[in-house]
Amino acid sequence: MAIYIAGGSNSLSKTGWVSKFREVMGPEMEIRNISVGAAPSHMGAYRCLSTVDLGPGDTVIWEYGINDANHIYKRGLDEAEFVRAVEQLIEGCMEKGAGFVAAIFQPRDVERLGGMSSYRALLRELFDRHGIRYLDLPEAYPAAHGLDHFPGALFKNRMHYDEDNPIMDFIAEEVAKLVRAMPEAVPRAVTGPKLRFYEEFSGGTLEKFENTVLQLDVWRPGDDGLHGRMAGSGHLVGIILISKQFGGVLDFELAGERLRFSAAFREKDFDKPMLKFVSLSALLGRKIQFQAGDGFSLKWADSTQGMLAYPGFRQDMKRRGLMGRESRVVALMTEE
Repeated sequence: MAIYIAGGSNSLSKTGWVSKFREVMGPEMEIRNISVGAAPSHMGAYRCLSTVDLGPGDTVIWEYGINDANHIYKRGLDEAEFVRAVEQLIEGCMEKGAGFVAAIFQPRDVERLGGMSSYRALLRELFDRHGIRYLDLPEAYPAAHGLDHFPGALFKNRMHYDEDNPIMDFIAEEVAKLVRAMPEAVPRAVTGPKLRFYEEFSGGTLEKFENTVLQLDVWRPGDDGLHGRMAGSGHLVGIILISKQFGGVLDFELAGERLRFSAAFREKDFDKPMLKFVSLSALLGRKIQFQAGDGFSLKWADSTQGMLAYPGFRQDMKRRGLMGRESRVVALMTEE
């Protein structure tokens, strides 16, 4: 039995709520932190359903609310896509017989608006519909401390709570209560479309990527690119990349759709590889549908003409960014 923590950078701090949670749960509990900073819930679905051996008796703790809200309210993306990503993870856990609990956090600027944000309301409706136990921190903390609002002093900055504040103990203790009170999960069949991850391609070169928290097979497109065929019918969700500042530009083609997009993630004063998600349908403004047997390709582009950039990726691509081609393809995500 293992507990997997799938969240953003608030779950990655060495002195944050996760370290307190480990203390509360005790040394005998296996707790694996598979969080990825600066990424949305799609990344949580990928990490939980593709990179670890999730099974009966395991528990996933979801914490991507701040990251999702940032994509929605700061970057203008469709909140329905992020709600669906959370539901896809819940459904994946159901099929594997793993438990699921959630910790809802939200950014400081959304908190300052007061009231219930639409995304937070949709999350609560989703969790209630599936019988998911959750901590709604913006509501729970003031209620537990006799306050009529969430104190701004509990934030370190716009996207992070203050890890030196006792709120870390509060989060850890409340999440531990959720995990301990959760009924035993059993595998359940889920009807309807499901997530599928394409992680093997023809063409290109298979490489190993490794850092202190990740070990992944990644693909470097060759002169002819990467190729594959769809196993079923459905629509494209997005692509997972190991992205760098001079990552290059990729041309994607599937079922008559063509899309040129930036594979170079931009982060000020940071030049390490980052595991990133790109919603290709968000770039196009519509879903990319396909049928079983349709072929797809990913190739390096020699030009930025017509290039689209997902939020956080480089738009001002100069020659080094275009021709550096340092990014690598990890997986294609579909719903079939």
